[in-house]
Amino acid sequence: MFTKPRRRRSSIFSDSRYNSYSRRRRNPLPLPLLLAALPLALLVLELLLRLGVGLAGKGDELNAYQGEPTIATAYRFKPFTADQQTVKGIPGYGELAVQSHPLTGYQLVPNQENAALKINNQGLRSAADIPTNKPKNEVRILVIGGSTAFGALTSKNASTFAQQLENRLNQQVKAQKSNPAKFRPNVLPYFADEMQKALALPAKVRNANYRVINAAVPGYLSGNTLADFTTRLQRYQPNIVVLMNGYSDLLTPATQVATDLATDQLAAQPVSHLWGSVREGIQGLFHHLYLTKTFRYWILKPEPKLEQLVNPLDRSGNSLPDQLGQDDKALKQRVDRYRNNLQQLANITGNSKIPLVVSLTPELHQRQTDKQSEAEKRRFEALGKTYQERVKTGYTALDQAVKQVKSKRRNLIIVPLSKTINQFDGEVFQDTIHLTDEAQTAVSNRLYQTIAPMLLVKPKPFGS
Repeated sequence: MFTKPRRRRSSIFSDSRYNSYSRRRRNPLPLPLLLAALPLALLVLELLLRLGVGLAGKGDELNAYQGEPTIATAYRFKPFTADQQTVKGIPGYGELAVQSHPLTGYQLVPNQENAALKINNQGLRSAADIPTNKPKNEVRILVIGGSTAFGALTSKNASTFAQQLENRLNQQVKAQKSNPAKFRPNVLPYFADEMQKALALPAKVRNANYRVINAAVPGYLSGNTLADFTTRLQRYQPNIVVLMNGYSDLLTPATQVATDLATDQLAAQPVSHLWGSVREGIQGLFHHLYLTKTFRYWILKPEPKLEQLVNPLDRSGNSLPDQLGQDDKALKQRVDRYRNNLQQLANITGNSKIPLVVSLTPELHQRQTDKQSEAEKRRFEALGKTYQERVKTGYTALDQAVKQVKSKRRNLIIVPLSKTINQFDGEVFQDTIHLTDEAQTAVSNRLYQTIAPMLLVKPKPFGS
């Protein structure tokens, strides 16, 4: 049977098509074209991310994110010079504006606000301005010290122990006015049995308007606080002063009388200043990309370093154990600095007959192990035994320093807070020293127990 021969394709045609295809496979895209396409692809992805985040209604939430929990950004420093120029070369990109000051080192920039705090026109943590001329029927309690006294990492002004103390005192006055029969009378009854019943009732505090002024500043050493009180804060005419500090003095070398923004040092090093400006510009651009933000915010969820939270102006780059110092001589010099500044403050307030209520900054090592939350345990263990031993030694020395000053000044009143934080169930510390909102309430209650007896109305005997 005859079969029709199969027609073969031309070998020339087949070879040419194969060779052409092979050449296309072997020849990659030119490198310049690839380099040009990469930023274009990233730009398209950035735009798509922005569109998707916007449609999901998460734009404002992501825009507020600065590479760390938003509460940490709210309290991280944004440094300025005294003439309101941005200070470059200092790490951080926070929202709490501070500016250099020739007498106190630095101060809070007046009239600023973010999601967690409000600073008034006088540079104090308050929603309203405070008149320097104290009204006749006003009792003022001045809170000074560092970041814990300021209320760093609290959710809002109202959560700080200072604001809670003010609210409680004024609520007490309101309750006395609305239900006078439930409180001890101003004049005691004549008959003994009625007098015993009257004395068993809760005592009244002075019928006044109570204002607690939060004048603490994060990062302040005892020297900064002393300078601020003598040059600025006395004009508010406080009736009582509450001081909470000590921890920053343990972390800072004794060669520093006070801490500052180091603007002079940066100005004297123009190369470092320029490099800091360039680095911050690049970092700022990188941090604002949605490609970066979405990955960090929803996937990595990084936590800020403890060093950045508790000692914002440290320029050594050392860990917290190293910042505490490694020898007893250095520790003694730091405690001596604290004692000397406390002595001067006690002298000034004592000469004006102003009670000085002193509490050392509560610290994580004071929290009993069986009371620590899981997060507190992780932080404490991560700090290591060196830190744990050194900070305990430092606090023992600070406690002795406070007692030595008290032995010379009767106006000084010590309020230890270690018992308070151990009676509290729940998380107390957000890092080594900064308190949760709930722990701020516990501290406010403890201070109320100390301060209220100073303000009690002493009943007069019958017929007086």
